[in-house]
This record gives sequence, C-alpha cells and structure tokens, in this order.
Amino acid sequence: MTLKFVDVSSAQGNYTVGSNGEEGIIVKVSEGTGYVNPNFEHVASQAKASGKPLGIYHWLSPGISGASQADYFIANSGEFFEIANPILDCEQKGITVAQVNDFVTY
Repeated sequence: MTLKFVDVSSAQGNYTVGSNGEEGIIVKVSEGTGYVNPNFEHVASQAKASGKPLGIYHWLSPGISGASQADYFIANSGEFFEIANPILDCEQKGITVAQVNDFVTY
C-alpha cells in the first residue's frame, strides 16, 4: 500500500495539513545545532490533531558531531519525538559515515 506524504520545511511556510490531499506529513524539525524550523510545532500539531501519520526529521550538517546533532534534534522535537517517526536527512556533501552512526546510535 502506498501513502501520499508531503515533506514540510520552513520553505513551505505556515503549511496547512491536508491542503494537498496528503495522507501523512513529514516535518523538518532542525538542522545542525543552530536551526529549528519556526513552523515545526504548528504543522506537527495539525498533523497530530488530524490523526495522519507523522514523521519528523533532522537535516544532518557536515563538520558537527552526529551525537550533538541528535541531542539537538531530540531536545527540539518536544512531545512529537515520542509519537512521530524520526527520520535523518543526509543530503549535504561532506557528511561522514561516522556522523550518521553517531546520530542513529545516540
């Protein structure tokens, strides 16, 4: 079974859950150790209220330990860390296997 999800970051602004007929939401929480999506809680709260499946993600940044980024992600996920599916986004050039391992085993 395939479900239609949308990926929401600050680039989509104050997104309204359900506005594109999606069946689930994946929301960016954080990036590195110095950025939190200003719309994260608003969108995640809508997804929770709608009962739609929710994923939350961290954008891994090179040059910063995976463990410190995992700690930052968890700290900024609030209640949603316990109810959503956590996802690690590894797209940037320069990310190491060690960073990924440190993040996922934190």
